[in-house]
Amino acid sequence: MKLDMELDSQQKKAVDNPTTPMAISAGAGSGKTRVLVERYIKVIIDGLAETEEILAITFTIKAAAELKIRIRERLIETELEQPETKKGSNAQKALLTIESAPISTIHSFCQSILKKYAIEAEIEPDFQILESNESSLVYKEIIQRVTARFLRTNNEKEKELIRALGLNDLRSIAESMLNDRYKFSNAVNSTLFLHRNGKFEETIENMLEDEISILLNSVEIKSSIDELKKCIPLDKSDAMAMIREKALDLFDEISAQKSNREKLSKLLEFGNSIDLRGGRKTSWDEGEKDRVKSSLKTIRAVIDELFGGEKELNFMNNETAEKLLEGLELFMSRLFKEYDYTMSSLGVLDYDGLLFRAMNLLSERKDIAAFYRQQFKQILVDEFQDTDNLQMDIIKILTTKDENVPVLFLVGDENQSIYKFRGAEVSNFQKMIEETGIEGPLYITKNYRSQPDMIKFFNSFFSSFLGDTDNGYEVSQTFREKLGDTPNVQFLLPIADNGEGVSNRELEADLMARQLLSFVGAEGISDGEGGERILKFSDIGILFQKMTSVAVYLDKFDQLGIPYYMKTRSGFYDRLEILDLLNFLRAIEKPNDDYVHAAWFRSPIVGLSDNALFLIGTGVGFSASLSSESGGNYSQEDQKRLMRAGELMSKYRKLKDRMGVSDFVQKIVDEIAYIPFLLSTENGTQKALNIYKLLDQIASFEKTGVKTLGDLVEQLDTIQNGNVKEGQAQASSEEDDVVTITTVHGSKGLQFPVVFLPDLEASFPHSPDNFKYDSKKGIGFRISKQQSTEYDPLFWLLRAQDKRKNLAERRRLFYVAMTRAKDHLFFVGSRVSKKEGLKSPKKRTWLEYLFETVGVGNSEDSTAVEFAGLKFPIIIDLPEVELYRPSSEEKGNSTVIEYTEEYIAPIMKESKPVSITPTKLLKYLECSWKYALEELHGIEEPELKKEKEDSKDILATGKLFGTVAHKLFWEMDYQATNDDSLVDEVISAEGVRGNKAGEFRTELQDIAARFRETELFKEVLSLDGSDVKREEDFFIEFQSVLIEGTIDLICNSEGKRTLIDYKTDDITQNDIETKVEHYKPQLMLYAKAVKNITGEYPDKTLLYFTKTNEFKEISVSDESILQVEKHLLDLFEDYKKNDFKKNADACGSCGYYKEYCDGV
Repeated sequence: MKLDMELDSQQKKAVDNPTTPMAISAGAGSGKTRVLVERYIKVIIDGLAETEEILAITFTIKAAAELKIRIRERLIETELEQPETKKGSNAQKALLTIESAPISTIHSFCQSILKKYAIEAEIEPDFQILESNESSLVYKEIIQRVTARFLRTNNEKEKELIRALGLNDLRSIAESMLNDRYKFSNAVNSTLFLHRNGKFEETIENMLEDEISILLNSVEIKSSIDELKKCIPLDKSDAMAMIREKALDLFDEISAQKSNREKLSKLLEFGNSIDLRGGRKTSWDEGEKDRVKSSLKTIRAVIDELFGGEKELNFMNNETAEKLLEGLELFMSRLFKEYDYTMSSLGVLDYDGLLFRAMNLLSERKDIAAFYRQQFKQILVDEFQDTDNLQMDIIKILTTKDENVPVLFLVGDENQSIYKFRGAEVSNFQKMIEETGIEGPLYITKNYRSQPDMIKFFNSFFSSFLGDTDNGYEVSQTFREKLGDTPNVQFLLPIADNGEGVSNRELEADLMARQLLSFVGAEGISDGEGGERILKFSDIGILFQKMTSVAVYLDKFDQLGIPYYMKTRSGFYDRLEILDLLNFLRAIEKPNDDYVHAAWFRSPIVGLSDNALFLIGTGVGFSASLSSESGGNYSQEDQKRLMRAGELMSKYRKLKDRMGVSDFVQKIVDEIAYIPFLLSTENGTQKALNIYKLLDQIASFEKTGVKTLGDLVEQLDTIQNGNVKEGQAQASSEEDDVVTITTVHGSKGLQFPVVFLPDLEASFPHSPDNFKYDSKKGIGFRISKQQSTEYDPLFWLLRAQDKRKNLAERRRLFYVAMTRAKDHLFFVGSRVSKKEGLKSPKKRTWLEYLFETVGVGNSEDSTAVEFAGLKFPIIIDLPEVELYRPSSEEKGNSTVIEYTEEYIAPIMKESKPVSITPTKLLKYLECSWKYALEELHGIEEPELKKEKEDSKDILATGKLFGTVAHKLFWEMDYQATNDDSLVDEVISAEGVRGNKAGEFRTELQDIAARFRETELFKEVLSLDGSDVKREEDFFIEFQSVLIEGTIDLICNSEGKRTLIDYKTDDITQNDIETKVEHYKPQLMLYAKAVKNITGEYPDKTLLYFTKTNEFKEISVSDESILQVEKHLLDLFEDYKKNDFKKNADACGSCGYYKEYCDGV
């Protein structure tokens, strides 16, 4: 076999010029990896470099391993074919060293640099790499420490930043800083440079002009204006005609207007004024009213997208923006110092830190950079379109600066750049070519993967769909011959009746499953050697944009017995029963997130109809619909369901911060009767077991630091997003014959004989961030105030840019999805029937893109799409199919991989344990019926509820005062002389305002001053920090009762351990002894926890009453501990039997009395 055998002319040019620095743009299926391999082989056998002198960079560990295998195979072939030649000898020599050759990811390469030059990089030589989930936990701790200290700042700029952004946004910014340090620091520095050098306003004006120009020259706006001009009304007084005229006048005015801000104001004003409900068809020629309406709708959508749904322009002044930036600069400096200190202390690096350290080393130590430029004669980089700025800069350092630099060879395809969410910049491919001066891009366009009719479809579709993007589209050439008579592209488009009854996704799932079963075993596909073979399950890939709704499809596969493998990090979390519950939790935590509310409304927990979902989505929005004032023309049943949803949401939002997170989720599961509901459905036992498995996992998360609902949602988002870097590659299926289900991102680099693309009308997520940043252009903020939202113009511009980039990436993602198919491609969507025809797909979805570009008709009778000179079938229904039952031979190889032992929940124990806190135990002992009403049924005590409603400030009650006081004790600096500034900080942090804040301040200052005078304080002051534990969390188990709590203070002085619990009750001296008896069981639980942790009870157990400045010692004995254990067992028995008794003696001070309880 000759080296250049089967290389086409384009590939040959890339391979045959190994000394020419070059970039190739290789379309899907064009054999780009083969070109990379052959170029590597050419360098070796021509004697241009040894294996250790060629650096090959790939995107994943798996890709690096596969590349090394393919190179080794080619070296063996070359040695066998040319044994007595110089080329054969070079191949033989390379085989001896190929295993240690530098073929790796860029992270592995940078790790090798830092291991070699650890001292120069000022890091530990044996440093470890944190995985992404580990990094997240470390980041969280860093952010908590830095923000806590930042809140105490006396710097006016830092204070202004806190006041403007608030703690939540500050933490979000901190998270972005740590996840994207290189880009974020560049953004802050570049914006400050513009402000400090008087160039900010000029830059903004130029960017505004560019943004407006982009909008006015967009294909959507220009085609819409052209359409408006073509449609002349018969009656100019018609409402639609008047809006048309206004639109045409507007764009003429904007073209003549000089002020960019005035142009924006006019655009926004017009977008807000477009009302498409008026107009008569008789005022227009046939069909023209609909065309005008569609064009105006497009114009409105483009304007809405530009302004992000905001109703007015409210730019902050430049001075305010600069002050915020200066505060942010100080915050960033603190955060990065803490980050460096923490990573150094732990002896670890995260993935970005790995790259950042390597780049700094190469930048600052010219001798080290020169060493690598001399070591490598060739540098080959695959998938360059997926690099971020930091990765690109590292490659640039190695291939520029000196005269004698390695020959650079880049391989990429800008239309396959789909990792923006990881920082990838599609523009880096062209930018690298321009900045290094290498030749290219050389386009490799012959498609060796897909059938000829598919390539015709791709060429016609993407020439239009991607033709007006920055990257454009290079037409692919056909290589394969057509196989079989079955159409290679088909549309599965079931029709729903007005969106009622069975959901659209259920219809899609059913039709797709039937099509799949009818194909397997009956359809012939290429065997890869010029012949045919029968289609198997393992030949099929089902690719989702996102896994949010995958459970609907999995349920149908389960019903029909279709074996599948879920290629995702979060398969367990993608089950429908899991997703429904998690979306409920997300909706509780994220009150303004329409997306999670929509998912929750659709779930059986709420169960709104598709009609109601549509009305809400196009009306007030999903989160706002829970308000009693939201209105809405819903059915009576939907109104009842929505009202119930509002009650649930109100109740659980009040409870979420009052319980441990695992208790909280367990409470929801119990109270909405989720388990009984699941047991009543198909495969109900397995679904119920999965929920119990989830509850167990949440309890495990809680033990590792996940304390709040916000923590839990963040943890689950991390798992489900699968936003991981090298070192967390997903395992391949071991099964021989199962359908692969994955995301389009997960399919990158894969190919399947048959590809299904379902859920085409899924919406793309949007980012609600209050800040936007760009490495070169800077950072901008949006500040939400009580009556309005204010933002600097850079935020507005960066948001517009970000949206445009996201839209472009959605298009590229569709390209990647389609081009995974070799023989057959199925588009799976659904259409809704209405009186005047089929409803149009939702805007900005793949289904809309498909319908617009291909021209799918609006008739229910359409049976085919004519496109690219071919006919492609539309299938709306198929015959019923039987349950798939594998033969005895198949059973050994074909299973539903989703339920491996890793995911199956353990069999439920006879009685699940009850979880409790010391405070809940006191409530139970006071009145077990009261405990059940509040803790198990979530009914707030009426007096507390009334107090909330009457309060003008944030719940300034005894409970809130206790929270603030405990925070004061926790944060108190024992070395300080007074606590005045800390008092102000803790009051502010808890949101106390107005007169109540003043009352709190006076009392807290007195408490702090008195505490400092106590003997205990003086003793604590003399101790080493390691002997003092504040806010010590514990988690212990006693038989079937799980006890969780927090001990205020534990001191260890000269081997003697003292436990202290603060009490802020508003009491007098006469109340002390009664209160001591009341709190005694709580202190016994604390003492029991100390013994569980240390092996011994505390030597002294104290209650400190802040009101009277008095310490009371409580004796701990075996008898007192046995007594509290008996209380725990009583509570568990009552819980098991659901037999909670009323205590009439407690009715006098109980808010439930009369309203929820008769006291008998």
